[in-house]
Amino acid sequence: MKTFVKMLTFLSLATSVFAAQRIVLVEEGTSSTCGPCASNNPTIQTAVEQLGQGTVLFLTYHAWWPSPGNDPMYLHNTSEAQTRIQSYYSINGIPDLITNGVNTPAQPWSNSSLTNGWFTAASVPAPVTIEAFYSIQNGLINVFGEVALDAGFSVSNDLKVRIAVIEQEINYATPPGTNGETTFKGVFRKFMPDANGLTANLNAGNFTFNETIPVNSVWNVSQLQLYVWVQDDATKAVHNSALAAPNAAPNNFEFVSPAFNSNLSGNQPVNFSWTQAIDPNPGDVIVYELNYDTDATFTTPITVPNLQTTL
Repeated sequence: MKTFVKMLTFLSLATSVFAAQRIVLVEEGTSSTCGPCASNNPTIQTAVEQLGQGTVLFLTYHAWWPSPGNDPMYLHNTSEAQTRIQSYYSINGIPDLITNGVNTPAQPWSNSSLTNGWFTAASVPAPVTIEAFYSIQNGLINVFGEVALDAGFSVSNDLKVRIAVIEQEINYATPPGTNGETTFKGVFRKFMPDANGLTANLNAGNFTFNETIPVNSVWNVSQLQLYVWVQDDATKAVHNSALAAPNAAPNNFEFVSPAFNSNLSGNQPVNFSWTQAIDPNPGDVIVYELNYDTDATFTTPITVPNLQTTL
């Protein structure tokens, strides 16, 4: 009997949890028709850039005021912008900054007040750990990961895991609004799956998520990032946030024996072994799939899934 073999590698997210590092989530209500926004945004953005995304994740929801209310970034997703600005945070004046779910003292802001405040907020131990990875392929964005409650902390049973698509920077040749701004940072584009978020009871165990949406033709894919955060809707407190990392494929592996796509004859047992494939993403584990058939066309293959050893 002749047997033909093929082998593939796959990724799966491990359940191991790493020590939490708090990353501060800063949300801003703004608009291209808001004069005070134009004068305050450079200070805000400088402070964000000084601390970096290892300390602060920054996103902006664009509002439908002041008149004429034609901000193109608001018009791109009016319902979710209104949900966060009006229904969730009850923002009635812009610019407005929300830090970890709490309204930041009113403008005018200084570089030192913002950086010192955010640095202090980042030093507070986080009760939850977030691991998140994403990929953009074939016109789809996929984000997956895991949220875990750290030992010694207590949280509500009904937390929300929110996932947002952010465009890091949008540039216009001429101002799209009335305030003269042409460059906009951290622009909110879309929630995955929606503004309600995913309900997670972390007291019952780790929470995993896996969401996919189409890429909108308006978005600049090279500027997209995925933010993930855990929020208590009762208090608005953000327990932690994370920047999803690109989901890199595992490196190549090779058969040790028998040779790849071998033609095996006879009825003797065959031992399969292969070199290990290493995945660069922390928290991922490699699993292998072995396919074999008596026909080289692989019309009716037999599959052995979820192999984790190389022998």
